[in-house]
Amino acid sequence: MATRALTRLAPAPLKRWVRRVRTGPHRAGGAGEGLRAAYDYMARREIQPGVSNALIVQRALDRGVEVRAGRDGRVQLQFQGTTAWFNASNSSLNRRLVKRVTGNKAVTTAFLRAEGIRAPENLVFDVDEVDRGWAWAEPILPVVVKPRRGQGGRSVHVDLRSRADFERAFTAVAAEGDAVLVEQSVPGVDHRVTVVDGRAIGATRRIPAHVVGDGTSTVAALVEEKNAERRARANPVHKKLKLGPNELACLAEQSLDPTHVPPAGQRVWLRRAANVSTGGDAIDATDSLTQEQIDYVERAVSTFPGLRLCGADVLVDPDGRADPWIIEVNSKPSVSPHHFPWEGQSRDVMTAVLEAMFPNLPPRG
Repeated sequence: MATRALTRLAPAPLKRWVRRVRTGPHRAGGAGEGLRAAYDYMARREIQPGVSNALIVQRALDRGVEVRAGRDGRVQLQFQGTTAWFNASNSSLNRRLVKRVTGNKAVTTAFLRAEGIRAPENLVFDVDEVDRGWAWAEPILPVVVKPRRGQGGRSVHVDLRSRADFERAFTAVAAEGDAVLVEQSVPGVDHRVTVVDGRAIGATRRIPAHVVGDGTSTVAALVEEKNAERRARANPVHKKLKLGPNELACLAEQSLDPTHVPPAGQRVWLRRAANVSTGGDAIDATDSLTQEQIDYVERAVSTFPGLRLCGADVLVDPDGRADPWIIEVNSKPSVSPHHFPWEGQSRDVMTAVLEAMFPNLPPRG
């Protein structure tokens, strides 16, 4: 009782930390059960919790790397006089300048296009320039509207084909206070490819939040059924599906609502953007990409000196005839979906990250 009372009086950041510790994968069992010891170690040393942090702590301890809490609770690592740090998706592997460059999506695209890499044309507009934005977008519809900076698919509006939809998306992004990026929409199958020291280590195919009809259940019931599967599998990466304003708007675009009963096999989209953080599914695709596609992604990443760890957002031609489109290059990538895919083989990307930090580590036992 006293602990609960103190928690109610604690600052909001501490409350969030306590909540994550209580509900983290080390408590849930299932797919995250193997991280229990790492979570316990982190909690005792006041290291920030989280799946990615637990993954690198687990591997570091197994390889004899010293692990302690660094600034703001990040994972501080040391081995034979070499130090490094890691926190969630950020790390000491990448130089500060390249983080700033890749953090600006328009600048990233300009770098790629200057090197002959396929990247969609885009332009940045001030928050009060919706008319100018539309004038630029109209001849190349459909378009994507998103923040100039940002991660995790937040405020990304895709497949915009009308002025009304464009204005709604532009206004929503502008309300966040940042400049608005308007981008050419290009075709392809959405993938995230994680590259460490110039080598592609893992790839996931990302599918937007959705349910599949069975011919008898409503959309709302299908959402609850998939959420029940999420709970049963206790996958620490994949999020619970919602039926909030964004999902309802997506259903309305398909002339559907939560009471609709889709026929068996029909895929009903709840989101358009393919992000795991908004309820999407990450499907392992490491062995599905061709060597030519992998080489192309690695070449694109090499455009950025000092970028040792990144996640490239790639749209792949399903027929394999055209080079991939490079949509974004993220210098703070979440690697946990490679370890905990919704379907397919787990890929040990975090070991590659640790070995990039400490090339002199002894071989794994």
